[in-house]
Amino acid sequence: MKIDKPELILSLTRSLFGIGVTAVIFSALVGLLSAAAFFQLKLRDPLASPALVVLYERLRENPEDRAIKDEIRDLDLLARRAYFASRGQVTSGGILVFAGTAVFVLSFAAREALRRKLPASPRGKPQPALPAVRLRARVLVAAGGIALLAGAFLLVFAVAPFMDSFRMAAAVPEKPAANGAPPESASPASAAPAAPVEAAWPNYRGPGGRLIAPPGEYPTAWNGATGEGIVWQAKPRLPGNNSPVVFGGRVFVSGADKTGAEIYGYDAAEGKLLFTARVAFSPAGRAAKVDEKYVGYAAPTLAADGRYVAGIFAGGDVVCLDHDGKILWQKNLGTPLLNYGYASSPIVWNGLLIVQLDWESSPRLLALDLASGEPRWETKQDVFSSWASPVVGESRGKPAVFVSTNPYVAAYDAATGAELWSADVMTGEIGSSPAFADGVVFAGNETAVLAAFTADDGKQLWEYYEDLPSVASPAVKDGLLFMASAAGAVTCVDAATGKAVWREEFTDGFYSSPVIAGDKLYLTDREGVTHILGAARAYAPVTACSLGEPVDATPAFADNRIYIRGKTNLYCVGK
Repeated sequence: MKIDKPELILSLTRSLFGIGVTAVIFSALVGLLSAAAFFQLKLRDPLASPALVVLYERLRENPEDRAIKDEIRDLDLLARRAYFASRGQVTSGGILVFAGTAVFVLSFAAREALRRKLPASPRGKPQPALPAVRLRARVLVAAGGIALLAGAFLLVFAVAPFMDSFRMAAAVPEKPAANGAPPESASPASAAPAAPVEAAWPNYRGPGGRLIAPPGEYPTAWNGATGEGIVWQAKPRLPGNNSPVVFGGRVFVSGADKTGAEIYGYDAAEGKLLFTARVAFSPAGRAAKVDEKYVGYAAPTLAADGRYVAGIFAGGDVVCLDHDGKILWQKNLGTPLLNYGYASSPIVWNGLLIVQLDWESSPRLLALDLASGEPRWETKQDVFSSWASPVVGESRGKPAVFVSTNPYVAAYDAATGAELWSADVMTGEIGSSPAFADGVVFAGNETAVLAAFTADDGKQLWEYYEDLPSVASPAVKDGLLFMASAAGAVTCVDAATGKAVWREEFTDGFYSSPVIAGDKLYLTDREGVTHILGAARAYAPVTACSLGEPVDATPAFADNRIYIRGKTNLYCVGK
């Protein structure tokens, strides 16, 4: 049967009306479910479930019960996975609401455009006006659609900083080139370090950020409860999740709360407190939102050279002191916008303080002159929030900075900040920093992959997916890569092939990174037990030493001693 044009247009308008109504109902339902899930995530800490609280109480009564520890580890892992799965669902819901609302708007717009093409009435009179009831109904439907569209924008874009662990690959823009890099002749104002970096533990993860201890004979026996092997013990006044750094016979750590920060300098030999430098937060620094339970206001580790010690705090305040605790300069780099709180640690290279700022407002990598605080170069990045720290190595015969972010592993010229290469392989919440050894960069994270890249051009060599770390970083030496997961698995991987060599499970998980000292591997779990293994192709346990309090920080190794920061105290282990 032949259908003339008016009948066809009328049929299409009815179909578009049905599509629009269906899209409104779909968007409303998905929006309600997503909003409920979002507020549930905001109000409930997945790691503080009643079941976990009961297990922790049982563990306090029976601290040596391995069965309880296994239950806590398994339940904690399930809680984390469920949490991040729910976050992905909320983000997906926001995208679906946005798409459904767009379908509604487009279908009703197309319907009205078709209605205007309908002919006049048979007598040549214009079509009668809509009855008041129908007109009000249309206005309400249109208003509802606009409200849904606004809600979708709010859910997708306003909630995006909270949900940035979920990423669709197609949404990632290309990375821009370095911004405003100075010519290579622009040298830092500060002189070269007065002492060789290799003789100290100058920043997070040690010299170059590589987790390789300086040569020496490091202790293999201590006990915090009895005092065996503990040379000295100190208690910083304010809390901090940062690791100790050692330079010039001094140990530096920091602590902070919402009122401000303090930097402490201790005599490395005897543990005497040499100075406490009080740092007042700037107005922007005080505006930072911090998860005090898991991150705190002083998560980034300090960085030092022969003249200066510098650090950054949760609100973006950077401060530099001399080794006697005199504050030389302070500046704010902007208030971080990211989950939990800012935790990336800076690194010192050739008189520069290199800072990785992977936060939502203005992600960038930059270098500040240690002597003056003036910026020497800055490179903008198109990345999501992350908590990893930079590593210094070599690319194309020049010093280079390697970073691991979401979604890139990338290399930058250390002198100018110019990007050398990048690889789009990462996703999720990146907390594990990269490693560099023998011309290869290694980067991995629990929510993504462990991968190896040639340092000169970023060519990917291999991938590995099992038991990846979420906080601890890998250590590489003599063709072997060692990594420790938050669930308690320690894995040795062949650095050339990416094949697992051996794997061992421990009772407690690891936030502290493994450190290679000579032919030994030191791994400190979250309960404060350091497992000493052979850094070899065969699993070879040596011993285990208990500190007596929880540890999340990575130990510092210098002058035949180990400096370990526990939850409350700072310890020096040695003879």
